[in-house]
Amino acid sequence: MIFFVLVVLFLLFLALLGLGYWISGLLLYAWRQPVTRTPEAYGLAYEDITFQSSDGLVLKGWWIPAERTSDLEKQSPTVIVLHPMFGNRHGFSVQHQGWPRLFRTNVDLLKTVQGFHQANYAVLVFDFRSHGESQSGRCAGGLNEDQDVVGAVDYVFSRMAAVSPASPPQVGVVGFGLGAAAALAAVGREKGSAETIRLFSGDTEGGVGWISVPPPNIKMLRFLVAVQPASLGVLVRGYLRQVSAPLNWVLVPLIDWLCQWRGGYPLGAAFLLKFAREVNVPVLYIQARADPWGGCGEVQRLYDATPGPKQLWWIEEPLGRLEAYDYIGDHLGCVLAFAAQHL
Repeated sequence: MIFFVLVVLFLLFLALLGLGYWISGLLLYAWRQPVTRTPEAYGLAYEDITFQSSDGLVLKGWWIPAERTSDLEKQSPTVIVLHPMFGNRHGFSVQHQGWPRLFRTNVDLLKTVQGFHQANYAVLVFDFRSHGESQSGRCAGGLNEDQDVVGAVDYVFSRMAAVSPASPPQVGVVGFGLGAAAALAAVGREKGSAETIRLFSGDTEGGVGWISVPPPNIKMLRFLVAVQPASLGVLVRGYLRQVSAPLNWVLVPLIDWLCQWRGGYPLGAAFLLKFAREVNVPVLYIQARADPWGGCGEVQRLYDATPGPKQLWWIEEPLGRLEAYDYIGDHLGCVLAFAAQHL
């Protein structure tokens, strides 16, 4: 009898270990959804582009130019749209999510792209590392993907400078889920605001002194819209609470340990909150109150920690997490109004 119990416990341990390893793999190297739609579905002209993240990964995306303006001296603003986890540059497809089918709601980011294009923005959308058609790289719920955001911002600034060197670029970011977390990490990892940085130069030909260095492009964003940002720890606990509540007490620590063992960040660490404290770019936080994943408390903490200009929009409709992403494309007025305030 004791032997039988031990065998059952051992098999249960192996099953939990296998499940935890599989989930940690999804978090570190997301399954890829194929890119099956293009902006042409909304009648938008676009250009296939390739650029590099700040750590050298090759990222694929689309550039949707703005409509021409009558004022040739004025540059149209640009927005970078960042997709959620497990999605790609055009959103999320239930049909192509792989196995198991965890989600039941499609997300169409091209509606958001079209809305900004109609407001005369140029738009950049791209696939994060290990998503869509971009190069593979370890994911971290935004804490590695922030290097993809930095690469995208640098690409836009370089492109705008080539077109209109005398006009400072007007660039903003709209991030969904993973994209929102990555944007907050990208802006907050670099301390300080968008002002000239003074550095001690050391011994130079002219003697010891100070030099002025321009801030990184990421600090010069005009606005940031963060739709339901959350750390991986919050999302893992929130999702597993719905599907395996009795096992959470052992499964969550196991996944946390396996993620770290495989080179990831601790799930329980408050890195995202730390970076939010350094975000001086104007931020609009958006969160659905009915989000069953526990994102409401996370967004409130991030909002409270953000020192710069900020707003918080609670979506009161009874929407799930993915439904709220899709909701934004149909109700873009608030986002456009916030962006216009800071251009």
